[in-house]
Amino acid sequence: MSKDFQIAFPCTHQTILEPVQIGEDKVTLRISVGAIVVTDVALNGMSVPSEGLLSPALLTSGSPAPYRIYADATDLKITVTGDMEYDFVLPVGMNTTAEVKTLLEKGTDRIAVSVENGVLVLRDSFNLGPGSRIQVSGGAAEGLGFVQQRAASGREICPPWELSVPDSHGNAFPRFLYPPRHDKAARWRVSYDMHPDQCRRCMGSRVENDMRFRSNGDPGMVENENHLYQTVMKALLTERGSNAYHQWYGTNIMAMVGKKQSSGVAGAVKAEVQQTLDEIMSVQGALSKSQGLTLKERIASIDQVQCVAHPNDPTTLLVHVVVRNASGQRVKIGIVYTAPGAAGILTRDGKVIGRLGTSTSIG
Repeated sequence: MSKDFQIAFPCTHQTILEPVQIGEDKVTLRISVGAIVVTDVALNGMSVPSEGLLSPALLTSGSPAPYRIYADATDLKITVTGDMEYDFVLPVGMNTTAEVKTLLEKGTDRIAVSVENGVLVLRDSFNLGPGSRIQVSGGAAEGLGFVQQRAASGREICPPWELSVPDSHGNAFPRFLYPPRHDKAARWRVSYDMHPDQCRRCMGSRVENDMRFRSNGDPGMVENENHLYQTVMKALLTERGSNAYHQWYGTNIMAMVGKKQSSGVAGAVKAEVQQTLDEIMSVQGALSKSQGLTLKERIASIDQVQCVAHPNDPTTLLVHVVVRNASGQRVKIGIVYTAPGAAGILTRDGKVIGRLGTSTSIG
C-alpha cells in the first residue's frame, strides 16, 4: 500500500482573521471581498462581539503588600455600580494580599478580588462599560495602597457592529454603528464567509488545493481509491516539463486554455488526458513489481474521457474522467481549466460541480 499527502479539500469559503483597515467613512472595515456572514471582528487580538466590546470598572492598589492597618483606620467601604455599599473592618497590623483578598471575597459577590503583580485588583463583576463604577473610602483605603486613585469606571473599547446592506454588486461589509475610538496603531482583523463564486481561497472552483493537518498535528494522507483520484488529479493539473526530474510528467493542456474553442482543441485536450492516463497506468505497472499497490489505487481501465467548453465561458474547459480501479470500482475526476490557472473540482451525487456554479452529469 502507498500513501500520499492529501491536497484537495472541499473549500470552506472562509477567511480567518484577515488584516483590514477602516474605510474613509470611519465605520466600514474594508475586507477583500463581500461577506455573506462575519464570524469575528478582532481589535488588537481581542474579539469584538456584535454588541460591542465593553470593559468593567477596574481599580488597582497603588502599592504591594504587606499592608499596615492602624487601630484608628480599620474601616473600608467599597461602593459599586448602583450605589451598592459594602463595609469591612480590617485587622490591625500587617496584612498580606491573601488575607485581604479572603476578607473582601467573603463580604460581597458583586466584586471580583484578585492579586496581580503583587497588588490588589477590584473588578465590577456585574456591569460593563461607562456605567460600571468602583469606589473605595474609609480609613483603611490608604493603608491598602489606594492613595492617588480611589475610583474607577468601565469604558467602551469598541462600538457595536453589523453587516451592511449588500451594495449594487451584492457585496456586504462589517461596519460599526458609529466611529470607534482607536489610535493609528490599532490592528483590525476580520473572519468571514465568502460567496463561493468570489472565494479567494478556491477562486470559485469549490476545491482548495493545499495541505492540511489533523487535530493531532499529523498531515492529512490519502490511500486506496482516494489516492488514485489524487494521482490522476495531480498529473492532469501539472504542466508538462515543470518537473525537472521527470520531464514527461503532466500535460500541455494549459497552453491550449484561453483560445477560441473548437472541436479540434477539445480533441487535442482529450488526447492529452488519454496519454497522461496511459503513462500513469504504465508507471503503476512498473511500481507494482517493487512497491505494494492496492487494487483500489491502481487504474485497470479508462471508462470515459470527456472535454467540453463551459456553457457561460467558451474559453474555459471542463474535463471529466472516469476510470475503473483493479477492484472494479469507478472513480470520477473533474477538472476546470481556465486562464490564468486550473483547479480540481469535486463530485457530488454523480455530478461535477463546475466553475461559476454550474454542474454537468457524467456517466
